[in-house]
Amino acid sequence: MLNRVHLEDIANASEADLSFFESFNDILKVQHTMGSDVYHDPYHISIIQTQLKRNLPTLCPDIEDEMVNAFNDYLPVRGNEWTAVPAYDTFRKIVARSTNRMLVGLPLCRDPGWVDFTVELSAAVAKEAAILRILPSFIVPF
Repeated sequence: MLNRVHLEDIANASEADLSFFESFNDILKVQHTMGSDVYHDPYHISIIQTQLKRNLPTLCPDIEDEMVNAFNDYLPVRGNEWTAVPAYDTFRKIVARSTNRMLVGLPLCRDPGWVDFTVELSAAVAKEAAILRILPSFIVPF
C-alpha cells in the first residue's frame, strides 16, 4: 500500500525518476531474458500505451468470448459432479488464450501448440528473471 503522503511526490515525478520501462526491466531483466534489441528499442511499450489502450473497449467482447470458450474447454461441467482440474496450469492456459485473442486473434489463440508455447515462454522468462535478480550484479553479463 502506498502512503498518501507520497502520492503527490509520485504524481509530480518525471519519467526519468519513475520510469515504467526501467521498472519493467528491473523485474524481467529484459536485456537478458528478451534480448538486447528489445531492451534498446522498446517499441512494444508505445504500442501498448497507445494502440492497445485506445482499442481496449472494442477488444473487450472478443476477450470475454475467449474467456468463456476457454473456461468451457478447460473446465468441463458434468451435471452436478465435481471434476478435478490442475488449477495453476488451467488458469495459465485461460489467461494465455484471452491475451492472445487480443494479440494474434482467431484461430491461432486457440491452437493448443501455440497456447502451450506462450505459456512455457512466459514461465521461462519469469524463471530466468527471478534467477538473474538474485545473482550479484558482477556475475550477470552486460
